[in-house]
Amino acid sequence: PGDVPGRATLERRDAVLSHQWEEARRILEVPTRCDHRTTFSLPSGTPRPFSGSIRLWENFCGQSTFGKAVEHMNGGRLVGYTETDPYCRTHLGRTFPNAKGLKDHREATARVLRRLKVNLFVTSPPCMEHSSAHTKRRGGRSETGSWYAKCADEAIKAGVAHIIVECTTGVQERNGCTHSPLEGLISALQGSYHVQQIKVDTPTVCSPYNGFVA
Repeated sequence: PGDVPGRATLERRDAVLSHQWEEARRILEVPTRCDHRTTFSLPSGTPRPFSGSIRLWENFCGQSTFGKAVEHMNGGRLVGYTETDPYCRTHLGRTFPNAKGLKDHREATARVLRRLKVNLFVTSPPCMEHSSAHTKRRGGRSETGSWYAKCADEAIKAGVAHIIVECTTGVQERNGCTHSPLEGLISALQGSYHVQQIKVDTPTVCSPYNGFVA
């Protein structure tokens, strides 16, 4: 914020985006299990004339930043998504006309994921009930807050090779529950997957309600 438009600003933006892409690549290069290598290939660095073999499903995708990145880098394609917001769905339908679009994340069942041969499942469940910027957050005690711990269940049932879940730091807190949403998610994953947690640099946002910088 406050940067004067120009070459230096664009170069900084490109450096940040490149860093985030490399962090995502590092996750995808981790084997699904310690005895099993990754099941798809990624083009390295810049876009190439051949396409990678990612078949991406994105839940709670908004405007599908991840899907756009995968297709822009020629890493594969977005085969399906869920998004409740009508404006975003209209945008997604124009951007990804060949992808299957659903209105509710609960419609993205294991059967759907298997039929579309999804090998990368990306989800970013609602974080409002977990964010420290929310003065009355309930975490996993609320309906939307409880979605985080179960957000990968259908992908696990479908045997999707790779799963990426975005989160905010609040998912580590129990908020009166017997376990945190993050603990629930890890418990569901670790029976079949090698689980890795990383921190990704993101822009900071100052809450107008309590001044907390997320």
